[in-house]
Amino acid sequence: MGLQPQRSGRDSYRRSWRVLLIWRCRFTYVSEIYPTTLRATGVGISGSWQRIGGIVAPYILGVLVGAIVSVVLIFGFVGALMLACGVIAWLTAIETRQESLEQIQSDVITVV
Repeated sequence: MGLQPQRSGRDSYRRSWRVLLIWRCRFTYVSEIYPTTLRATGVGISGSWQRIGGIVAPYILGVLVGAIVSVVLIFGFVGALMLACGVIAWLTAIETRQESLEQIQSDVITVV
């Protein structure tokens, strides 16, 4: 029991670094796919949706736990939702490696 808080703190530290890496990748990708004239708006909207999800998700999970829904079912649903979002992002992503911003902008315009 005495080792549990130390292990938990170390795991939290690792998780926080993973989150920071994900944010960096997301902002890099989002800033590449929006045209220059809309870049600040696109990054702002993307960040806003992330923050809205971060506010709403704990509330919804709290309501579900309070409604005596199985914790395994809740985390299974969240895991399935994350997997579905990952597949959708993988299928709809625009490749930006080794391309100039002008090429990326023309690719985005043809997709939209």
